[in-house]
Amino acid sequence: MKALTQKTERLHSLDSLRAIMMMLGIVLHTAITYTGGEPGPGWPIKDPEASNELLKWLGYTIHNFRMPIFMLVAGFFAALLFYERSPKKMLVNRVKRIVFPFFLFVILLWPLVQLGFSYSQQLFGLTHTYTFSSFFENPFNLIPDRTMHLWFLYYLIMFSVASFGLGKLMQHFPSLTKQISKVFNQVITRPFLKLVILSLITLISLSSYLYAQDDPQTITTGIDDRVITTSVPFLLISGDARASGLGDQGVATSPDAYSSQWNPAKFAFAEIKNGVGVSYVPYLRELVGDINLGVLSYYNRLNERSAVAASLRYFGQGEIELRETPDQ
Repeated sequence: MKALTQKTERLHSLDSLRAIMMMLGIVLHTAITYTGGEPGPGWPIKDPEASNELLKWLGYTIHNFRMPIFMLVAGFFAALLFYERSPKKMLVNRVKRIVFPFFLFVILLWPLVQLGFSYSQQLFGLTHTYTFSSFFENPFNLIPDRTMHLWFLYYLIMFSVASFGLGKLMQHFPSLTKQISKVFNQVITRPFLKLVILSLITLISLSSYLYAQDDPQTITTGIDDRVITTSVPFLLISGDARASGLGDQGVATSPDAYSSQWNPAKFAFAEIKNGVGVSYVPYLRELVGDINLGVLSYYNRLNERSAVAASLRYFGQGEIELRETPDQ
């Protein structure tokens, strides 16, 4: 007789996933040290002699999916506790596994992290605030003024409380819960619909990153004050060599991997079922040497009436000097 798999069996795949995300945390925090800019509260260690666009792109990319995966895995285990054990046991487990460690380690790690930051700042020739003796000279230095690397725990606490309340609420509306589960199963079992829905959720979730300049800088010229209000002009720059050679004409040409910029409807008429496009544009190279555009695109024609496509554009603006007076 075949033995049944117990629901309490440890999921080693999720353990591996969490371990990989933790390792990527080392890569992320190492990369942002060498991305240029001024040190800030979020990460006070910056090499003043390094500014690497590739490392900046790597850091943003890892950060976009690393923490959401942690939250997703935590939500998965919280749901198991809620439905397979009890809501009360789920809440008690979250308090023991999240709330207590948060308040304990935010106090214990504060002096150690600050000393580590100060030591690294000395190596980079930056101004450092804390020394070992400063914690004894002023005991208030032992009181954390921010949560440092544990910021995600208080978000997880809020998510746990919200999900607990939502779960208890849904238990009072079994018909609604059944209908939601039915819709969810329909989405998950249909690959194309799942791709569209999850892509929309991802786009909405990352929309907060789509800004050009949230703190406008005013340049005083003596005649007027000109505020830099640039948005996303790189969307107007062609990454397609064929369209560029035709004077940015791509709407009525034959479909290719770059049609997503000009006319996505052309994908349904592509003669080749799928395609990938990769391009690199050294923009305005005769004037400046550090502005460039990279494009990665893909399409897959599903049938004669529909297709799916994705495109990733990265535009490096280089260094921009802001001057307060014309003679500066």
